[in-house]
Order: sequence, then C-alpha cells, then structure tokens
Amino acid sequence: MAQDDWAIVVGIALYPELGNLDGPENDAQGFYDWLVAPDGGDVPPDNVAFFLSSRFPPALAALRAEPGLATLQVAFDELQELAKKNFKSGNGYRVGRRLYIFLSGHGCSPSSTDTALLAANANRDRPGYHIIGRLYADTFLIANFFDEAVLFMDCCRENVQTPPNIPPYNKITGPDALDKARCFYGFATKWSRLSRERKMADGLVHGVFTTALLAGLKGAACDPTDGRITSASLGSYLYANMKTFLSPADLNDPEIPQEPDLDYGKNPQTPLVFATVAIPEFPVTINLPPETAGKTIEILDSKFNVVESTIAAPPQRKTKLKRGLYLATVLTTALRKDFEVTGGTEEVNVSF
Repeated sequence: MAQDDWAIVVGIALYPELGNLDGPENDAQGFYDWLVAPDGGDVPPDNVAFFLSSRFPPALAALRAEPGLATLQVAFDELQELAKKNFKSGNGYRVGRRLYIFLSGHGCSPSSTDTALLAANANRDRPGYHIIGRLYADTFLIANFFDEAVLFMDCCRENVQTPPNIPPYNKITGPDALDKARCFYGFATKWSRLSRERKMADGLVHGVFTTALLAGLKGAACDPTDGRITSASLGSYLYANMKTFLSPADLNDPEIPQEPDLDYGKNPQTPLVFATVAIPEFPVTINLPPETAGKTIEILDSKFNVVESTIAAPPQRKTKLKRGLYLATVLTTALRKDFEVTGGTEEVNVSF
C-alpha cells in the first residue's frame, strides 16, 4: 500500500444555477475506486478527501450549494496544515510521496494557462468560486510537500473573464523542488474548448476523458513488455484512444477535441509509475482472401519476432495481441500488412 500517498477527489454534478451534469459523480467514484484498489493506486482510504455533490443536502440556490468553494478549500488546507505540523516537528514540510487531484464538473479557464473546476455555489455572476487544479498541485509540489503530483481534470475550459482563485498560502520553495519534483497533469480538452460526457458501455454517463483514463489505468495503457502503467504509456494511450470513446457526432464536429491536453512536467525523463498489471491482449481479426487457403500466415512484432504462425483458413483468422506494431504476412505470397494494436474500444481489423 502506498501509505504516504494522498488524494483529493471531487465530482460535482448538481449546480443549482449552472445546470446539472450526469457524469462527474460517476467519474469521481470510478477514479476513487481505482485509487484505493490494491491493484490500482493503492492509496489508503483515510488519505483521500472524497467529495460528491449528492452527499450534501440539495440546495435551491447556488448560494448554499455544496460542495462550495470553502468546503473544497478545507481539503487543501488540511494538507497544508499537515506540512506545517511536520515542519514544526523538525521533519521538513514533506507530507508524502505523491498527491493525486481529480476534479470533475463544470469548468472554465480564467486564463490560457488555468483550468478551474467550478464549485457547486458558483454561478454566472460568481465564476470566481473555483479551484484551479494546476495552481494547487504546483504550490504543494514546489514547496516539497510532495515528491510527485498527479492532476486529472474532466471539465470544460471555456475562457471566462474572472480573477483566478489563487491558493491562499505563503510561497515556499523547497530545496529539491526544481531538480527532483515530478508531475503528470491531464486535462479533458484543450484551452477554450468544451469537454464531453456520454452514456458508455456500462449504461452510465461518464466523461469521455475519464472513461479513457480509467481504461488506461486499469491495464489498457500498460507497457506491453513489463505490464507497468506509467505517465509515458498512459499519455500515449490517451492521445491514441480518447477519440474512440467519443460519439460519431462528436467525431465529426471540428469543435470537439479528440485528444486530451497533457503536461509531463520539467522532469519527464523519469516517468511516474501508477501500477503494474497483467499484460492485456486485445481482439484482432485478419481478413483472408480465398487464395490464401492452406498457406502459412505469420504475425511479426515490431522487432520482427514471430508471435504467431498458423495455416490460413479464409475468410478470417481471429486472434488476440498485446498493444504494439505488427506485420501480418502470408508466406510464399506478396501479401503483407502493417497494423497497430492500440488497446482502444474497437476491434482491430486487418485486410490485405
């Protein structure tokens, strides 16, 4: 168990004056479940501040809606208080190894570099009731409260002219922050764009970004050589596969981004490791023309090692392969086809 990992997880679906959403609570619950699972983030549940809007009494007006900005602020303040306590005990400001922050709900961008989750008590006249995830993650990382920071935000990034809500802490720069601090930040959409939620395979509404994120964290994004899920492998998976979770209409809409916005920090050469899983395999169909009957078909990996060899029996050969680049070839013929297994939602179909 990652005893000294901590997390703040927020899913706000109920906004009295901004319109309710269907996906954020499902997303936050899904991330929390992965976060505390022994084969996931393995974070002690007592180290997680977990907020869902449905856990609070319903409010008719935004003024008293929860979780409001003050409620969310307390979760960050508690970590700052813990750092201060450690420092007074002579142990430095360090709270733990890694801080996870997951924020899902309505969002906005007070500037081109800021992404903010709107608290439940925000409205169009009070968009300043928000949490800018990157600022809090950076503040705690630079202060050496944590060695690593992981931030995921599944919310819109529409440009809103409002002052940014700056973390209300004295600025502390830790001695190792610039050289050793590592981070991985993931945003559902590019600046000034909207994020998307839709009904997924489980019958529930989820954010498209979070759906892809959780699929990757649960195994689809693992390195096919050692089973590790790292910031590098997860980033590659999200870039390649987030679009596979969009609806056909969204795919045809040029205003809907098909990739996330990712930040690997200043020390990307040493990826963060999220989990190690059994290496998954994904369905692949090789479509075979009639003339291949009885001939040997081979599938080679990116290093030209033969991973499968069988006698062709048209019209198809169904198999399962790990993520990666492959070459299918029918011996004694000129039939060759390169293809990639990305680990996305759609079965790979290969035709010569």
